[in-house]
Amino acid sequence: MNLNNLTFSHFEFLHNGGYNLDHVYLLIQIEHGLDISQNENPKMKALHQGIYRKGLITENGTITLRGKELLKYVE
Repeated sequence: MNLNNLTFSHFEFLHNGGYNLDHVYLLIQIEHGLDISQNENPKMKALHQGIYRKGLITENGTITLRGKELLKYVE
């Protein structure tokens, strides 16, 4: 996914769903194999916890169906 192709309607969809570009970026990184659960940065821990609470990733850090659908929508 190229964030340069993100339209205002994509941005509006994310905002209305309670998501932001940080969530999308982290999902992309997880999709590429990054394990963000091991990051000690407090802000990264908060973002990781946020995407877990929103149901975008599972407890073990894999992307859920909801997370995959979100990524597919913003492609």
